[in-house]
Amino acid sequence: MIDLERFYSTLADWQARPWSWRRANCCQFAADCLRAWGVEFQIPDCRRPADARAWLAANGAPTLLAYLEQLFGPGRPPLTAGRGWIVYAGGDDLRELSVGVVDREAIFVGENGLVREPLSNCRAAFNPGGLHG
Repeated sequence: MIDLERFYSTLADWQARPWSWRRANCCQFAADCLRAWGVEFQIPDCRRPADARAWLAANGAPTLLAYLEQLFGPGRPPLTAGRGWIVYAGGDDLRELSVGVVDREAIFVGENGLVREPLSNCRAAFNPGGLHG
């Protein structure tokens, strides 16, 4: 079960962080939010997309979406997602708005801090309570 106080504290900490490969990327944001579920999850220090793709491949996933499915099982329709769930919106090109979390809408790390998008803009949602690995 999610610790809402920790979840909202994480959102507040990330509110003004601009997106950066090394210091504030979508996977680091999602990992911080997973900690509100009691899951300690470390993300590698990737300096560029090629580093991220190599890390995914070394972990048996050809894409970020495949890695999320490896961790959580098949994605669910985004409009059924609960608060604190992980959402996937990006294509397989690792663009900056790939992985986010759900509050009342999807939240992603953007150029000037957190941005909100409709859940209908996402491709899949994942329940952190169903973490496999």
